[in-house]
Amino acid sequence: MIGRRQIPRTATLVAVGILLMALAGWSDAAAPDPEFKLGHAEPNPFNPVTTIHFTLAQPAQVTLRIHDLHGGLIEEILNDFYPSGAHHAQWHGDHQNSGVYFVRMVVNGKSQVLRVTLLK
Repeated sequence: MIGRRQIPRTATLVAVGILLMALAGWSDAAAPDPEFKLGHAEPNPFNPVTTIHFTLAQPAQVTLRIHDLHGGLIEEILNDFYPSGAHHAQWHGDHQNSGVYFVRMVVNGKSQVLRVTLLK
């Protein structure tokens, strides 16, 4: 068909993943929370390790989980009590396929989500 553009498969999958997160009640970190901030991942895209930065305004129990595009749990990389301040955690994606993943941080029942891309 003339004038019709094909949307890349990756863009479609990312859009579906974001929609699923919204339907599940996950925050996309668009509205900052004064209690905590899920920062950035570096490098991003990465292969095979990325460092995820986060900040806490007060001491809290922190959970960091990696999810696939469908919201399925890939790995829990952190579940511990942290003091206030800046922190980081690493995710080793050695055993995962290339693709887009979501880092979900949960603090005091609230969550923020960060998108990361694994390129092999």
